[in-house]
Amino acid sequence: MNLQREIGGWWRFDRYTVANGWIAPAPGARLERYDPWEAYRASRERNEGSTPYQTLFTLLQKLNFDKERRLKPEGERALEQWCGRNGLLGILPQRFSIISQQGSAGEDGSSAWARSHIRKGWMWSSVPGTVGQLGALELDPQAPLVHAESNWDGGPLEAVARLYPEIFRSSGSPGPEELAPKWQSLEVLGRYFPAIPDESIGSTELPTPLSPKFWAMYGEKVGDFVGLAGRLYDALWYVTNIPVKTAFEHGEAFWEPEAIIKIEPGFKFWPSLRVINALLQPVAPRVVIRPDMTLGYAWLFPSLVSSFAMMIVQDLIEDRRVHSCERCQTLFLSSSPRAKYCSPTCRNTAEKRRHRERKKDLINEEGSS
Repeated sequence: MNLQREIGGWWRFDRYTVANGWIAPAPGARLERYDPWEAYRASRERNEGSTPYQTLFTLLQKLNFDKERRLKPEGERALEQWCGRNGLLGILPQRFSIISQQGSAGEDGSSAWARSHIRKGWMWSSVPGTVGQLGALELDPQAPLVHAESNWDGGPLEAVARLYPEIFRSSGSPGPEELAPKWQSLEVLGRYFPAIPDESIGSTELPTPLSPKFWAMYGEKVGDFVGLAGRLYDALWYVTNIPVKTAFEHGEAFWEPEAIIKIEPGFKFWPSLRVINALLQPVAPRVVIRPDMTLGYAWLFPSLVSSFAMMIVQDLIEDRRVHSCERCQTLFLSSSPRAKYCSPTCRNTAEKRRHRERKKDLINEEGSS
């Protein structure tokens, strides 16, 4: 029995489709629960494959867009395959902590209803009646930094950001007014349910987040998916490439746009660190009893991307530095300053390529002598 999967696992369908800017389960796809930490442990303990967050960063490198900002067919296939192995990122359950709805009696005889979905930490529950005002609450004070739709000023994913400027924002620190809990109108939920018409999203009773019924209806926009994955990628890059001493020399404060330009190298460390901490905020461990009657623990998380953030932190605290794989260019962490490849697969592929090149050079030398 895998306790991590049963208690703190994640959900995925075996097939997804990318269409009209959405990532959603394919018709007839099968839903299953799995443990994303199995792949992480296999990568760390047995040196098998890449960590799950590395595969996400590799995916970002493969996504190509046309002039109209649509994924090219090879990018759609890569995204569908990745989601079939890992599931969606879980943007809605990460972003909001309360979803409060109500509907009036219908002409078909249906009765009026009111329901609220509430997240405490990682867990969602549903209660009758409305909590607060109608809409969806971004309770996490860091949510605007992670999810807000605004402009972007560059960074490692600048090319992708130009294609989706609406889901990237300035990496400057958000103003104080943005750090307060914020209610969004119910219309914002239309970004996550492709089968529900925009005009019906406020009056359609939604199932409890993370439930099987929820996953059957849920989808993520390609732009939102790329944006959140890109923020995690970008945050890792700045946190590991800017020395902590340099960041402290500049301090953490709210600066005018002109000052941000002058202190850019150290300043980017702080918003990047806040992105990681925002994703970690609802993650929690739980003590469990293993089948062999010993104690262990499982990670509980409201989104796949928050689980990835915890994996990154576990690597960071072991002083593993960020590197770019010489073969596939994905970011990866390693404690060795001479690390060149993100996985044994890339290392073996590079060695075979060098072997073929040496063999070809020898043949050429023999032919010219």
